[in-house]
Amino acid sequence: MNHKQPYRYYQVGGPLSEDNLTYVEREADKDLYQALEAGEYCYVLNSRQMGKSSLVVRTRKKLEAQGFTFAYIDLTLVGTEDVSLDQWCTTLLSNLADSFQLEVDAVAWWKTHEGLAPLNRMTKFI
Repeated sequence: MNHKQPYRYYQVGGPLSEDNLTYVEREADKDLYQALEAGEYCYVLNSRQMGKSSLVVRTRKKLEAQGFTFAYIDLTLVGTEDVSLDQWCTTLLSNLADSFQLEVDAVAWWKTHEGLAPLNRMTKFI
């Protein structure tokens, strides 16, 4: 085969690029896009290596092209072992602040609201 641009037929791990020719669009692509466009809270759950990241990458591109701001946070990267509740919450809030380019120090904000329960603090920040 003679291809002008090389592309991979199979990729192990990580999301496919949004323009990868081997991506197979599924019903989930349409469902996620329409739900997010309508302002619904969405989450993507599935077992390993089932296309979750590729689905999010493609959906994000479509939404950002329409002017939406998009935050994608992989909770597995926040951590669960040897992490205090305060560390977990401030990491999550810092990721949100970075995604939305907020001019707020999430750690400092968290400390100034320590009189509130953790869930209430997170809700207030969001």
